[in-house]
Amino acid sequence: MTTLKNINKHLCIKRLMKRKPNIKVIMYSIIALGFLALTFLVDWMFIIGAIILMYLNQRELKKK
Repeated sequence: MTTLKNINKHLCIKRLMKRKPNIKVIMYSIIALGFLALTFLVDWMFIIGAIILMYLNQRELKKK
């Protein structure tokens, strides 16, 4: 016996599987991780680049 809650859960999972990944967000995240690594390895000022990319990521994610 399937309930309406189970059907909605199944449809939600299907919808999530069909969505394409946002390439812009993925690239911003990878670059930000690079800046974080540079922060620990080279100079603490690289954290500014990571913060800017974090802001851009949030802006990109809130568009949709």
